[in-house]
Amino acid sequence: MLDREQQELFLANFKKVLGGKLDVKLFEVKFQRQAEGQTDHTQRLLHEGLHTDDIGEWKAAMQRIALKMVQLWIL
Repeated sequence: MLDREQQELFLANFKKVLGGKLDVKLFEVKFQRQAEGQTDHTQRLLHEGLHTDDIGEWKAAMQRIALKMVQLWIL
């Protein structure tokens, strides 16, 4: 779980992403190590999303990432 300051920074930057320009690096994202057998690791989902040609797969991966973000925020 992120500390309060990191949560606020993440939320502020996420709002910029939603309303900002594409292809602009707003902040660096730190990923936890992938657990053995973990299939929904965020970094993996992002990587797979970049390399898929299937819009449905990309949308599903991005929705899983968004859900993970919301779940982290609620905890």
